Amino acid sequence: MTETTRIRWEPTKYGGWTGGTGTLDGWLFQVWKAPAPVGPWRLESGLPGNFGRIEDGRDPDELKAEAER
Repeated sequence: MTETTRIRWEPTKYGGWTGGTGTLDGWLFQVWKAPAPVGPWRLESGLPGNFGRIEDGRDPDELKAEAER
């Protein structure tokens, strides 16, 4: 059986979320309001080997699900 570690999302005072998982400190993921015309929301990953990956979307919940994948 494979164990899945979920991302712990914490709301920010700016209306977005930061997420972390496991014992790694810091923000591994951020979902935040993006500047126009990029889109309403942006997901940024800080994972090793995937640093700086950015996804844009209309729904923050969809971006959180993408981070889980």
